[in-house]
Amino acid sequence: MGPNALVQFPPEENFPTKELLLKIWAQHETNTTTNFISVIETDLHKKFCSLLKHHTPTNKTFFILLELSLSSDERIYQEILENVANDLLDNYGKPHFSHVLSETYRTIKNYSEMDNYQLFFRIFDDNIRIKVLEYLRKGVISKNNLRNEMKAKFGYVKLNLDLLITPFLRLGLIKIENVAGSEDSIFLLSDIFAYRQPPAAKPKNLEILKEIEDLFSREQILSDKELHYLLPLFENFQTLQLIKLLSLKNGSGIAYEVVIELLRDDKKLLNDLHENRIIFNDKDQFVYLLSEIHFQRFSPQYLIPILKKRYENGEISMNQLLAHMKLITKSK
Repeated sequence: MGPNALVQFPPEENFPTKELLLKIWAQHETNTTTNFISVIETDLHKKFCSLLKHHTPTNKTFFILLELSLSSDERIYQEILENVANDLLDNYGKPHFSHVLSETYRTIKNYSEMDNYQLFFRIFDDNIRIKVLEYLRKGVISKNNLRNEMKAKFGYVKLNLDLLITPFLRLGLIKIENVAGSEDSIFLLSDIFAYRQPPAAKPKNLEILKEIEDLFSREQILSDKELHYLLPLFENFQTLQLIKLLSLKNGSGIAYEVVIELLRDDKKLLNDLHENRIIFNDKDQFVYLLSEIHFQRFSPQYLIPILKKRYENGEISMNQLLAHMKLITKSK
């Protein structure tokens, strides 16, 4: 009988046709390498991506389908679908499911609209993704070799590499190409680092000025580990709103009552931002901006001697060496 269409959001839209659902189902059945597929329907000027998920508690198989525009990059949706799938399926058929469905739709939409700043932080939200970046900083490596390295060194058996490298692709930090003798070679085009930057406006409060001067008396380049610990603060949309608002206040600060309302009475978040010296909470009266986190791209010229040595050691082929050298010199 094929798949049955169960529910959709927004509810006023039309369900995909039975023919389309059968086509998607058939592609899932024949694709054994991944549970995420996409189908282009040029006649409809639409693209569909689908995540296949087996729900153990009910012993049923579902696929979660997204309807996209033809210009959309479907790869960016795999990670978010993996993140929301279990919650969506666990609540299917329950009285509050309509609320869960609408919240899931909002979450997917917000994720797809992430700006570069949020995507940079996304790279450092997962220790495995940080380890992937460490490998990329050693030069070209094939997907297969990267999987094997991660398995041998860290014991990661079920590694969804396509999911892990999505933020790198969206930011244009890497390129994946087939070179002779090595399929799916991953090349690092740009590296990144993060740093603290003082507020653009000099604060009028001398105590806050001294706090800023003390903070920036030391180098403020942030390590990957520091970024990983800061990430939960910046995943919060209210944090970004607060920093933007504080930066517009020309160093005059914002009343505590306004800030705590903006943060939805999340005093822990306020305290964490204070402890990490992003803001300064002046005795629950006024809040000031101490530092902003910025990201900087740079060309990985440091890879030139590394690539030469890896080629001499037989770790990469001549084709991989030449291809990466060409990409690096272009990115100068």
